[in-house]
Amino acid sequence: ITCDGGLTYHAEGLNDDAMAINRAAMLSEITGGHAMIATATGDQVCFELGGPPADSQIFGVIEDVSVSPGLPTTVYPDTTDLVCSLGDGAVYLKFDLRTVAGRVSHATLYLHSGTDSSSAGTGGEVRAVCDDSWSETTLTWNARPAPDATVLGRISGVAPNLWYAVDVSAALHDPDVYSFTLAPGATDSDGAHFMSKELSTTLRAYIQARIVAEDLDGDGASAGPDCNDADAAI
Repeated sequence: ITCDGGLTYHAEGLNDDAMAINRAAMLSEITGGHAMIATATGDQVCFELGGPPADSQIFGVIEDVSVSPGLPTTVYPDTTDLVCSLGDGAVYLKFDLRTVAGRVSHATLYLHSGTDSSSAGTGGEVRAVCDDSWSETTLTWNARPAPDATVLGRISGVAPNLWYAVDVSAALHDPDVYSFTLAPGATDSDGAHFMSKELSTTLRAYIQARIVAEDLDGDGASAGPDCNDADAAI
């Protein structure tokens, strides 16, 4: 629970220290990031999981794959494992946001770590990849497209069986196909492992995007469904 003072408290099991809650500012559900509707008293918090905001959409990953320097010209053989480790591998993710009816005002990328204890690792850096022509069935280390120089965010201290979130708003704007890479930084030597869409359709990577509807050419159709929002005749 994050309270007004900015301190974060985490508790499991019995309240042996008789800690009291006098105000709950906000709660978020760890397995997906949706807001919770909460009320608090001196000794308990009651909450109801809410859905995503009305102006948001969920976009599941359409392609995901690991690439490894140990397999320079070979596709990573384990399609269920997305590995991020210095000298071992990086993750490539692709999302189709062409159906977005407007402009993306905010976007968060979610990845779920593997359930095995070996999934724990130091983490990695998320960057956008401008080249979307790659395919998960053919991508190799030597053929991997270069990511942008700008780091959008980090995933650090990966533990098994948890969701991890990175703000990727700076890389998403108009309806389009977008790619990202999760690659180790200079000090990320301990490999972290995440779930692919082949391993779990419910715990696969996804983007939650908040959408602002726009009709720039005034023809009554928002960007997205409008093939050309700069030309009212189209």
